[in-house]
Amino acid sequence: MGRYGRSMYFTGYRDGQIWADLGLIGNRLSFTDDEVVTKLGLGYITHNKVECAMDTVIRYELLNAGTDGEISAKQMLNPRTRLAALFEAGIVVDGWYKDDEGKHRGWVFQEDEYNQLHHNHVSSAWSHDNVHFNASMLDTSNTIYLRQREKLSDYDYSWRGKLISKIKGPLKTLPFSGNERLLTNLLEDKIVLRYINKALNRMTKSGKAVQVTAGRGRTFRWDAWSWLDDIRNKHLVSESKKRKVGDTVNGWVYTQGDKQEYFGVPIYQHWWQPKEELKVYKIKLICDSVNTSSYYGNTMSTNKATLPFFFMEKDGAQNVAGTLNASLEHFTDPANYVIKQIDEDFNMIAPDIHYGVYSFVQEFRIDANAEVEEYDEPAAAYLSLMTKGKEGYDAKKALYTKRPNYNMIMKKIKGDE
Repeated sequence: MGRYGRSMYFTGYRDGQIWADLGLIGNRLSFTDDEVVTKLGLGYITHNKVECAMDTVIRYELLNAGTDGEISAKQMLNPRTRLAALFEAGIVVDGWYKDDEGKHRGWVFQEDEYNQLHHNHVSSAWSHDNVHFNASMLDTSNTIYLRQREKLSDYDYSWRGKLISKIKGPLKTLPFSGNERLLTNLLEDKIVLRYINKALNRMTKSGKAVQVTAGRGRTFRWDAWSWLDDIRNKHLVSESKKRKVGDTVNGWVYTQGDKQEYFGVPIYQHWWQPKEELKVYKIKLICDSVNTSSYYGNTMSTNKATLPFFFMEKDGAQNVAGTLNASLEHFTDPANYVIKQIDEDFNMIAPDIHYGVYSFVQEFRIDANAEVEEYDEPAAAYLSLMTKGKEGYDAKKALYTKRPNYNMIMKKIKGDE
């Protein structure tokens, strides 16, 4: 963690998937054939925050040790950590190489010499993955310098830290990919172990690894078993529901949706919802009105007012609206209109005023594991929630994971004294 709680970035940091693509970690786990565990474990490692190559490799080694695995740095000594140590040492770097087709960017090392070509130093979120040296280093005949806080250059930035490497140009490099066997045993085991222990120290401090025992031969384990078990169990539950999608009980249909995916492992949420869309119908009075203003002049607008009752059936609402609209036919004299409009034949047009029917969808969900056979049908459930007062609503709302908001008022009016 950097200053002010911000994450720190270093020039050696890359996404875990890059280290995986370079073959620094395996594509299987030795302790299990469970495809779900493999996908989740490897996905967690390769899709974590950017980090050094050795950190990704160690997290794989800890995972690969299994649920009860507690291993030491020496037990992690293998071809994967030996190769990762070359990235830690700055011997394999993000740079350029030449072949018959020209120059190519890639992970490279110095041919024959194996000099350090990069020193890991603090960078930023937007520049940490910049190339470690420019392609021009392959052509320069000048001396090339590497300092602690500067990438390879044929100009010596003497104020940029301690001088680490000094190479006679041009720089000759080979690609890492295809030369892994040549590089595997380049470093002595004691040097590789030094890089492993250095990485374990910073990983324990940052919470990426859990130290189990201390002292000589200290052991470590992976830090995310509880996360993996939780996601795996959720996946198994979502795949083994007794109900089938489409089952219908009391007007409620068993539904699948809201898929979440963790590194290729799907987890589906399930619930019960009304098989037919549940609608409540209300009547609104729509009419033209006048807005008065001494500054802008009077203007016309349309107002809506919802009548204080609802219908469960559309026909019922339309019948009442029709009766109300019929009563408007015997309206006041046109001379009393506050909005006067005339057509092309100079006939007075009555202001628009009518009753319209509007539908409102009521969203309901019941938990997938609920005994839906004991529930009312959706329409009856709505009436039960809305017509028994706020206390009745509060008593029953927990039966549903999603339900309509309470939109009623029920109170006792005191009589005249």
